[in-house]
Amino acid sequence: MPMLSDSVVETARMTKFYRGEFSHLMGRTITDVRAMYEEEMELSAWHGERGAVFTLDNGGMFIPMSDSEGNGVGYLMIQEGRNA
Repeated sequence: MPMLSDSVVETARMTKFYRGEFSHLMGRTITDVRAMYEEEMELSAWHGERGAVFTLDNGGMFIPMSDSEGNGVGYLMIQEGRNA
């Protein structure tokens, strides 16, 4: 039986982690995108540029952040599919 490379093992480990962390987003549809309101920034101790708020079809929202502590705006790399 061939050995899996460290890279393949790490990719599998992180895929399992991400699917667990973000499973609530799977199958959802983004229905709106807007800038954060000032009140939202204050409540979350957000400083600097207003973050993008993505609203989902179930009323949930997500905001891309630069790190897990919320230290600034984050970005998404978006790749269009074949049917775009």
